[in-house]
Amino acid sequence: MHNPRDDIKHLERAVVDYLEEKTAVWLLIDNLDKGWPTRGASNEDILIIRTLLDACRKLQKQLSEPEVSFHPLVFLRNDIYEHLILQTPDKGKDSVIVLDYHDPEVFKEIVLERLKASTGLKGSFSDLWGAVFDTHIGTQDSFCFIMERTLMRPRDLLNFLRASIEIAINRGHARVLQEDIIKAEESYSEDILLAISFEIRDVFPSVSEPLYGFIGCPTHMATQQVLTILKQTGFSDSVLDRVLRLIVWFGFLGIQNDGQEDPKFSYQSRQNLEKMLSPVKQGHATFVVHPAFRKALECREKKQAPLLD
Repeated sequence: MHNPRDDIKHLERAVVDYLEEKTAVWLLIDNLDKGWPTRGASNEDILIIRTLLDACRKLQKQLSEPEVSFHPLVFLRNDIYEHLILQTPDKGKDSVIVLDYHDPEVFKEIVLERLKASTGLKGSFSDLWGAVFDTHIGTQDSFCFIMERTLMRPRDLLNFLRASIEIAINRGHARVLQEDIIKAEESYSEDILLAISFEIRDVFPSVSEPLYGFIGCPTHMATQQVLTILKQTGFSDSVLDRVLRLIVWFGFLGIQNDGQEDPKFSYQSRQNLEKMLSPVKQGHATFVVHPAFRKALECREKKQAPLLD
């Protein structure tokens, strides 16, 4: 009688023979969590990832015997990885590489390489940026102006730049002028607000417009002001703390400690919410709406004195 396991052995032998001619094999697994709600992955979702990682380890061990250099890489969002760690009893089996984009110089390199590839120009970032974009918005460096209005993710920056270029082209400008960048901020802000709203609605489907309650709010708010807005938006008392932590995790709200000039957002603290929220709980900080959302929400540029809860 034919045994299906014999077919697997023949296939395995054929694959190993083929791979022995290669210097290394890299298996890249991405988009597993595409469509999963942010900070809402189920136990079953995490079990799938744990099983996949276990299978990768077994395959790596299996291929090590014929000396095949096998390197599996599984790409996960930060929030999914947090859930995975919490539900993994034997931690430390896998090597972790964290991709954090919090250094503006990294973004300059991304833009520089794209400018070189698309224009054929040569030179430093300053040379190429000045050749394509106005270097200042008023007195502020234009690249810093744009970066401050992103959540420090490459796709945010590229979306903002693309919007600026499209507006400049439509207006017949040979370069992207400061007024083009300012106009692009409006459409970019609307887009990113809509994207974050969809993410939050995935977690709380009963609230159709989770962030529109902040329209016209001050840029700086005390805890009670934020909670009042969330309640008026439709969130129940039982989930207020969870919602608040979620929008801080997203970077929609940041924290500004008393005496500090600039607020800090989650991507600047490696999503360490306990550390970020500690000064708020002590009454020594206020919440700050991220500049990326202020145009869309028509926020009032007015600082509010912190209130003790």
